[in-house]
Amino acid sequence: LKASKTSGRKRSRFGIYCITLILLCWCSTLYGQWSLNVTCQTYPSPFLSDWERTPGIANITITYSGTATDTVRLESRLVSDEHGDIASGVSPDIIFTGPTVATRDNRSFMTYRDIVYNPSYRDEIVRTGRLLEGSYNLYVKLVKVSTGAVLVDERSARFYILSFTPPSLTEPENGDTVWIANPNFTWTASTTHPGFTVRYHLKICEILPGQTPD
Repeated sequence: LKASKTSGRKRSRFGIYCITLILLCWCSTLYGQWSLNVTCQTYPSPFLSDWERTPGIANITITYSGTATDTVRLESRLVSDEHGDIASGVSPDIIFTGPTVATRDNRSFMTYRDIVYNPSYRDEIVRTGRLLEGSYNLYVKLVKVSTGAVLVDERSARFYILSFTPPSLTEPENGDTVWIANPNFTWTASTTHPGFTVRYHLKICEILPGQTPD
């Protein structure tokens, strides 16, 4: 009797082990069918209207190697080094049939009217229509709609939101009369960010009789 009970326990454990192994293999195969790549412009526009309408600010590539039809969605969040979580959102459902590669960009990787903002910054972002200045990571993951299972864990892209101020003429001062042939013009910088190049265009016009500088 003891031998029979011991044998039964061994068979039970072996059966559980086999089922667990099969499930692990199935999950590995399922998740291995998906891949996700995220890129973003280094210095994108800070304005949400541009993110919603202008293509190419952020690009997301989803690769599916399976054969069954499946429905997935993208779940994204913006995190600032200086302010923490800023916003999060979800894309419309995406249906895949058979092996394929799909692309989404900043216009469709989340539904803008349903964005959830950090309450501490929501009013300022909605009022100004722009993201806060700072260093950001865009995190995106791929989720199976029917179960909520994460098919591809978060992938990220780094970007920076800069604030700009109009340049101000410092020499000669605005409204001055210049009597020398080759004057030097200097002005304040629009941004002091070390990784961003600003190009200025200087326009010089003759003021004719009867005209004013304005």
